[in-house]
Amino acid sequence: MTLAGTSKFTGLADFGGGTDTLTIGGTSVFSGRLANAQGLSVAVNGGTFDVGGAATISSLAVTDKGVLGVTLDGGSSGTAIQVTGNASFGADSKLALRLTSLDNAEGQHIVLTAGTLTGANNLTTSSTLLPFLYKGTLTSNATQLIVDVSRKNVTELGLNRSEGSAFDAVIDALAADEDIEQVFLDITDGAQFRNQLGQMLPEHEGGVFETVTSGSRALGRYLMDPNAPFQDEGKWGYWINQAVWGTSKSIGDTAGYDVTGWGVSLGAEIKTDVGNFGGSVAYLSGKDGNASNANEVSSSQFEGALHWRLRSDGWMASARVSGAPISFKGTRLFQAEAGAEDINETIRGKWDGTLWSASGSLAHDGRLGGLSVRPMVAVDYYKLKEDGYTETGGGDALDLTVLSRDSDELAVSGTVAVGLDFGGADEYDGWTRFEIEGGRRQIVGGSLGTTTASFKDGTPFTLTPDDRTSGWVGRIRGIAGNSAFQVGGELSAEEQQSHVAWAFRASLKVGL
Repeated sequence: MTLAGTSKFTGLADFGGGTDTLTIGGTSVFSGRLANAQGLSVAVNGGTFDVGGAATISSLAVTDKGVLGVTLDGGSSGTAIQVTGNASFGADSKLALRLTSLDNAEGQHIVLTAGTLTGANNLTTSSTLLPFLYKGTLTSNATQLIVDVSRKNVTELGLNRSEGSAFDAVIDALAADEDIEQVFLDITDGAQFRNQLGQMLPEHEGGVFETVTSGSRALGRYLMDPNAPFQDEGKWGYWINQAVWGTSKSIGDTAGYDVTGWGVSLGAEIKTDVGNFGGSVAYLSGKDGNASNANEVSSSQFEGALHWRLRSDGWMASARVSGAPISFKGTRLFQAEAGAEDINETIRGKWDGTLWSASGSLAHDGRLGGLSVRPMVAVDYYKLKEDGYTETGGGDALDLTVLSRDSDELAVSGTVAVGLDFGGADEYDGWTRFEIEGGRRQIVGGSLGTTTASFKDGTPFTLTPDDRTSGWVGRIRGIAGNSAFQVGGELSAEEQQSHVAWAFRASLKVGL
């Protein structure tokens, strides 16, 4: 049999037990099992001779940067390839080793035994191709090629803190599914290995907390905007408020995320001599997507809030408390190639949570004609409690049981807003106002909760999120209209996790 050019043979080759020759040249590939090949002479002249299972042949010659591929089924008790005559290796020859089981991977493997062995020194550790998970030391004697296989540590694998924390648990879980186990044994590239490992981890990097708090903070800023559209009905008033938001985090010690969301709220209040008292209800929908794969968590929250605000002689103060039951739906996709078939597993989890918040602000609005300057100090506190859950759909090797976790954050903000009014003499005559605000939001307390999870019957592992970071904030506001119709909006940006988080809030007033 002769394979030349780019030809490829796969399957079982039965040589009938007689004398025969197999020549592999160019970039052609022989990939399969041998039967009755004890009289076969093999010449690998630049191609690949990839043998599945144990085999016995009469001679082997590897030249012109050819590749010998061998499947190792166990430890040193068995030889993968038996050559009754001479086995020789030319310069730049390569040895590619495939492993069939994690249980039997580590240890000393006799790759080839020959009557005589020449050119073994042309094979080095760097020319020995192993699954990325492993490293090998290649040795030889007069008749044998031997490789000592060991698992790489987390540093050698290039894993970050989260991947390293889950690594042993993931590897132990793979034994529950031969197809998924083989996926990891077939990976020879580091980036692919880390991507597959990342698909097996739960949400842990802080994206869920960011999703549910960003929307609440964006809608709650209505109370700190003295010029936001408000339908005044004399003793009371109401408003409608919408917001969209988004932010992201890069891969670091943990996974990265991309967060987006949308929300709407309706609020009303009554006026008293000591300020306005009121409440609001809101619905917020968010999505926390993993930055490296298709894993995501969606959230639906219904928020109820009570507030007080006062405006007197240029001074403005506000206080707000809120509570929100939240429903989370998590989806992880494990996608990989396994031989001739693709693996596409969808793993789902559902759990509930509750978000509590308290916030307040104090500001002074100084005016000179149409120009205003308003310094403000604000504080906000958020606490998120999440229930535990058990995933379904992926089987024993992929489904996780995740324990409950608590996260909280206390922040103080200091900003200055500069505004300009122009148009009519007052809002009844038709007017426009633009405002720019800048400052800093400093996180002074709280932390994200750690995520503890386990595969079925496996040892639990704990993933610690990155600390959330403080940063500068900037906002642009605008309002236009008259007493019958007003529309207002706020575009805000905040520096956090070395990225810019953004939010847009819009309000509408229609006089009746």
